[in-house]
Amino acid sequence: MDRRAFLQSFLRAPKRPGAGVIRPPYAPPGTDFSACAHCDAPCVPACPQGILERDADGAPVVRFRGEGCTFCTACADACPHGVLSPDGPARIPARAHIDPGRCTAWQRVLCFVCLEACPEEAIRFKGMLEPTVLAERCTGCGRCLAPCPTGAIRVE
Repeated sequence: MDRRAFLQSFLRAPKRPGAGVIRPPYAPPGTDFSACAHCDAPCVPACPQGILERDADGAPVVRFRGEGCTFCTACADACPHGVLSPDGPARIPARAHIDPGRCTAWQRVLCFVCLEACPEEAIRFKGMLEPTVLAERCTGCGRCLAPCPTGAIRVE
């Protein structure tokens, strides 16, 4: 096997069940989403940002499409089974990551769009370049995604 075939095999590798699934805020870690299978998912249309949808099992998942989460509690308020609760953590169980190969600030071009978009001030720059995400401050809200002009940020 040549090097290219070896590396491409990782792109075709089957994903673990649940890999890449981002659950909404207000669900404690280890939450059982099985009650969602028999629910009409009022949490999905309740989200004013439109970032929730249902997965194959009927459970809510976050799909960032332009806007990020404002932690308004609308999804939790709409949940009839208590899977999402306003008393749960106001965090999305995911973190933002910046790809240095796509980020203009890592390419020595001044850009502070992600810094300005982050409500938690979770993005730090080395001088005026090389932004990084402070994992302990990042709430996974995704509000830095859409403003990034190069798509260098992902939340996972």
